[in-house]
Amino acid sequence: MDNFDILIVPLIVGILEVVKKFDIDKKFIPLASILIGVVFSFLKNGFSTDTILVGIGYGLSACGLYSGTKNAIEK
Repeated sequence: MDNFDILIVPLIVGILEVVKKFDIDKKFIPLASILIGVVFSFLKNGFSTDTILVGIGYGLSACGLYSGTKNAIEK
């Protein structure tokens, strides 16, 4: 794991905040998160099955980070 891996998840959260400003239906945000994660993973590692799984992990981690932060702030 290098520094780029650590920065991907917060970067995805930031990109999704920008995407939300374009009046996108909120039910598509997790899918967009996964797709962005896979794209970043492809840019970093090239194309392979492992890269797809890592990208899905990045996207789901970004969704969890956003959801956890939102719930912590609301309580």
